[in-house]
Amino acid sequence: MNWRATLFSTIIISVCTVGFFAYRSSEPKSSIVILGEDSSNLTAYRTVAEEFKATYGIEVKFEPVTFEQLEQRADADFRSKNGNYDVILNYNFSLAPYVRSGFVLGFAGKNAPAALRSPRVVDNFFEGTLKETSFYYDPPTDTNSSPKQFGFPFAANTMLLVYRKDLFESEPIRDKFRQKYGRNLTVPKDWKNYLDTAEFFSNLDGDLGGVVMQGAADGWLYYEFANYFFGIGTGTSDKKSGWEESPINLVTKENEEALRYSKKLLTYNAGDFFTVDALQQRKLMLDGRAAMAIMWSDYIPELVNQSSKQKKIEFGFSTVPGEKSGLAGGAFYINSNSRNPDASAQFILYVLSEDVQKKLITQGLCSPVRSAYTPEIRKTVPYADALYESLDRGSFMFEAGTDATITSNAITTFV
Repeated sequence: MNWRATLFSTIIISVCTVGFFAYRSSEPKSSIVILGEDSSNLTAYRTVAEEFKATYGIEVKFEPVTFEQLEQRADADFRSKNGNYDVILNYNFSLAPYVRSGFVLGFAGKNAPAALRSPRVVDNFFEGTLKETSFYYDPPTDTNSSPKQFGFPFAANTMLLVYRKDLFESEPIRDKFRQKYGRNLTVPKDWKNYLDTAEFFSNLDGDLGGVVMQGAADGWLYYEFANYFFGIGTGTSDKKSGWEESPINLVTKENEEALRYSKKLLTYNAGDFFTVDALQQRKLMLDGRAAMAIMWSDYIPELVNQSSKQKKIEFGFSTVPGEKSGLAGGAFYINSNSRNPDASAQFILYVLSEDVQKKLITQGLCSPVRSAYTPEIRKTVPYADALYESLDRGSFMFEAGTDATITSNAITTFV
């Protein structure tokens, strides 16, 4: 072989070798699969997948599904022990069954992923949300044992009062309210004012409801009425956390008063109460059918986006009337059979950093990280102030323990 042939061969080999290693270096070191409900929260987390891959070389694949599919697929994967999903994003009511069944890893002890074995700083989370979505008895069958950590919150949901600013800021409407009640029209801060305001708006226009309430099956009615039971009545039990085991106590004089209140409120309601879920409630608000609604926080970002596109109605946001707000949300749970628990833990810690959480709030996330709600964020995102205040004062948890279905069914039966 002459020198030209040798040189040509060397160049070809070099180019191929460089090309091969360049191709291999762009391949991820590992990959994880995350299963979650197709919501504003999951949409927000998907926006940082490429950034995380570029930084850590770990590919993140999301499988967004309906809530019903989430339950079915997660359960099937857990029971088969296939580990097809490394991380499950599910809500607080999944905590008890997941831990009791050994489906998810603990975040402390020798079996925890290496990234999580050091003591975790939890002061940066809303305390109630962290406790309610991520801690449970250990061992899980001993209700006298000390709670241990089994997840990290991926979202801190609550319910907010949403109202039409055009109605509340209209001078003719404000004059009519002042003439009837002898006081200024303001966003209701107590339950009596909420009822009065609902009555006023429902009598203002025959096509306008004072409120739009959720009454559909699958828990929507319970979520609506929990606000009245805890805000006006005595709640549903004496438990301090939603996942604790404690007798249900619905039949009290105060709870009866809460039911009477809700019955009055229903007379000012828009929509077909027993078919309205969170999606239908949002649509009725966008269509201008009601003046106010108590809405789930994770349905509000799309409410704002759609309203902005339509340039139809501008909404305002506040905490629900009274002094108590409910808490909900979900956690990152690492599958006990995950093929990549350490990569999963690394992704969780990355997205829960303050800088990433600030970015995700602007993408629709109801962040569980308290410090992410900076003055700039609270000024930029229309509902961020109300969301922060509601999470900060959150004093009860929507049912999440083994008695959650019983409680929801009992309240639905009463109503």
